Amino acid sequence: MYIAAICLEWQNQIRFSALLILKKQTLNVSLAQGNSFFLKKLGARFCRSIYKICGNYHKS
Repeated sequence: MYIAAICLEWQNQIRFSALLILKKQTLNVSLAQGNSFFLKKLGARFCRSIYKICGNYHKS
């Protein structure tokens, strides 16, 4: 009985998280359509900085 209750609680948590993620994704999609140029520039800069960090990490 107790384990079943825990499983149910987990299922509810996961379902809630999935809903939140879906909401965020739809928000991100509308943002991307509005500011795609800005987001692409920001994304490229972000990728480059991640790449630099990873490159430096691999060198050391």
